[in-house]
Amino acid sequence: MVGTPKSMGCGTCRKRKVKCGKEWPACRNCISAGWECDGYVKRWKFVEEESRLAAQYGGKKRYLLEGATWDAIPRIKLSKPDSAYNAEVNEEYVVGDQSFQVSISRLPASQAEKQCNILLHILTDPNGRQAFPLRSHGEFYQFIPNRLGRNTALDDAVSCLCAIYEDTRRQLLASSPGTIKLYSRSLNSLRQCVQVAATRLEPETIASSLMLQLCELMISSDNGRWNNLSSGSKLLIQELGPESFDRPFERAMLESQRAFFLVQDMSRRQKCFLSKPQWRELPKQPGKGRLDHKSASLRWRSELCDQVLDVPELLCECASLVSIRQADSIHSFGDQPKYQYLFDRLVEAYNSLEQWYKKDLAPALPLADSEGYREYPDVLSAIVDCVSTSILVQLQRFGFELFSLFDITAPASGLPFSNEVFIERHTTSLKAYEFVKRFPVAAKPLKFGLEQILSPG
Repeated sequence: MVGTPKSMGCGTCRKRKVKCGKEWPACRNCISAGWECDGYVKRWKFVEEESRLAAQYGGKKRYLLEGATWDAIPRIKLSKPDSAYNAEVNEEYVVGDQSFQVSISRLPASQAEKQCNILLHILTDPNGRQAFPLRSHGEFYQFIPNRLGRNTALDDAVSCLCAIYEDTRRQLLASSPGTIKLYSRSLNSLRQCVQVAATRLEPETIASSLMLQLCELMISSDNGRWNNLSSGSKLLIQELGPESFDRPFERAMLESQRAFFLVQDMSRRQKCFLSKPQWRELPKQPGKGRLDHKSASLRWRSELCDQVLDVPELLCECASLVSIRQADSIHSFGDQPKYQYLFDRLVEAYNSLEQWYKKDLAPALPLADSEGYREYPDVLSAIVDCVSTSILVQLQRFGFELFSLFDITAPASGLPFSNEVFIERHTTSLKAYEFVKRFPVAAKPLKFGLEQILSPG
């Protein structure tokens, strides 16, 4: 059934039911009779063409693509937001040896969907990943789009993070007023969710607290507030307990924070809760919550955390002992077995980390040039290199101090510390940090972490 123009006269002649001459702009009948001509409005009539088309295509002629073999499911060539407001999906259909593409563009149905589109763009678009490498902060971001619209704190945190991305993309020197307003609203939403028992320990609430840590570092230079946010996240995770991290989303959140918790406790010179047996064994336990790291960098970060679980407690004991010894003017200092035991533990931790670094990490990294600079395959591998060498530097520094201040017996194999190795590891750490500085979203958390690791005893 096809619409075709229907012949007709002017509106006045139709009402008078007289034949119209259809003169333009007014018909002669209306002019001679003194009537006002209503003009001409095109109407449409519909003609049934089924029988005609059946006769036309019967026999030799066929409908376009009739009888062709179609793919049962279209191939989605592209599925991403092309802007902050518009989502576009391109599909490809294959008919025989020909392909046809269909583009579907529409406005998001809700604010949550709009933020979901932007977040997906950041996570999947090569340019977005390059400018804003969220995966270096945690694998849990890939689970966020499916959880939007459930928790106000998470929705607001994503809105704030997307606003920061837009500011970064526009190369603004400071966050825009709108971004600051969104951050303030996000903090308020998180505070309200934490104060309500029903939402306090929801995975979405914890995810929002982790995301706001990153937002704080990107917006402000005040690391104290970031430290408070991270401490709050740590308390929530401890309150949940290790048994709650038996699913991929929750496990990915914990994995993203293990390094932060460890370096914080290195700075505070206190034992980290992650070294307790139930938390220590959690990443190794089989089950649906176990993460199958899709990149070597993610695996290295997890292995590094396993290597340094006891380092915060070691640095705490070393710093306390060195501080007391330096303040004491008496050359003889009792309890020699205790100092020897502490030194032996430090040497063991250093050797274990150094062996892992030489065997697993360093050979997999690109070769450094004559000035010690590497072109890392991704920002996370540079972060792991920087953090691991910085911890080695700190362990070696305390090892030197213990050995020089106390009457300690060196291992049978000799001291593993040397000035040459110390300088080499320190240089590697600095060069890796220079690489990470190209990515502000990764450089700011790393800078804070290095301040915690290398802070004076």
